[in-house]
Parts: sequence; structure tokens; C-alpha cells
Amino acid sequence: MLKLIRASWIYGKGFFMFAGIISCWTYYYCYTTDLESVTGIPLFKLITTGIGLYIHHKRKQQEMYFYRNIGLTPKSLITSVLIADVGSWLIGLIVLMNILL
Repeated sequence: MLKLIRASWIYGKGFFMFAGIISCWTYYYCYTTDLESVTGIPLFKLITTGIGLYIHHKRKQQEMYFYRNIGLTPKSLITSVLIADVGSWLIGLIVLMNILL
């Protein structure tokens, strides 16, 4: 399990910067619109996350031999990065909603 977390961190460092910017923008948008149009925010986040992961995976494809040598598949790496990103985004959104309400 620790090997997966470390490898996912190494694999997803570049993506987490992109995801952090998108997450901060969605938090700011939710804060300024006062919860009126929050229904489109999850869809926007999922679409941009999917596009970002696709681009990130294509960029990191040359390094995939390293992860396969330690026993990790691209599917497990992408899944762990996606879970970490969406999970942290949901926690932040829940905290923001509790502050606003």
C-alpha cells in the first residue's frame, strides 16, 4: 500500500498542480456565486480532471516502464491519482458549504 502511495505521488506531482488550480477556481466560484449555480461545478471538475489526466498520462507514458517494474499498472496509478484528487476536492467543497451555510 505504501508503495502505491509513493508511486502515485511521484506519478501525479505534475497533475496535482493542475488539479489544485482547478479546485481553487471551483471553490472561488462557489464562494462568489453564493451556492446558486453549484450544480454545474461537479460536472466541470470531472470533465477537466478527465482531460487533465489524459494529457498527463500521455506525457508520462515514456516513464511507464519504471512503474511497471515495481508492479504497478497505468490503471492503478490513474485510479489512485483520481481518487486522491476528487476526494480532496470533495472534502474542500463540503467544508466550504458548511462555512457558507
